[in-house]
Amino acid sequence: MGIPEQNMIGLDNIYYCCVQKTASQWLRAVFDDPLFNQYTGLAMHPYRVLGLNTANITEPFPEKTVVTHLYINNDTYKNIKKSGAYKTFFITRDPRDSVVSWYYSAKYSHKLMDPIPEMRAQLVQLNRDDGLRYIIDKIDSFGYFDAQLSWAKSGEKVFNYELISRDPEEFLKQLFIFLDIHMVPEDFQQLCHKHSFQKKADGREQGEEDINSHFRKGVVGDWKTHLDQGLLDYLDSKSPNLIEELGYQ
Repeated sequence: MGIPEQNMIGLDNIYYCCVQKTASQWLRAVFDDPLFNQYTGLAMHPYRVLGLNTANITEPFPEKTVVTHLYINNDTYKNIKKSGAYKTFFITRDPRDSVVSWYYSAKYSHKLMDPIPEMRAQLVQLNRDDGLRYIIDKIDSFGYFDAQLSWAKSGEKVFNYELISRDPEEFLKQLFIFLDIHMVPEDFQQLCHKHSFQKKADGREQGEEDINSHFRKGVVGDWKTHLDQGLLDYLDSKSPNLIEELGYQ
């Protein structure tokens, strides 16, 4: 299928930055879709290092790529050698929901890659509340909360995971406007349908839980059924005022 020249993107790179548990695998699949490539001329370039507070990127990324997904803080991003025309965005998430998502993923569904085996071995020995405290400690040590704060204060474009969860089509509309991608409606609808939650979750609707699936539940606010005031206070002790700083109340 030929794409009208006026619809083609004028970027040499897109830097897709995020923290884990923000639908990064979903968006990576969108960027790797042949339809996306036809409209942008950009190939998906995977970055598989967990990063955050330990990433050290010394070489520039290839041109004509969407670098996805960069699990890094803003200081690391600023040190990346860049050239040509590019745009950058970051996806954040309510840390309370992130803690719950990390808990279920590390305990049940995530592939056994570092550091998941160590985390799973710990979590199977702990009750739920102690397991959630362990997760808070662990992702804090990864630099998860600090990375979120670094981007919130960076002036770069930040999208919320919550929009992806509630209305992925609207999220992609807003993202494509930001990236100046002009996809004809029929193709856009095709892309959205192909990457719907139901397609990824083997027909389940959002809210139908499968703890062994990477697409476990797909809803916002699940923390309310998992985190009591003691756990919320514990989270706050790791990064005081984090929720407010990120714009979540």
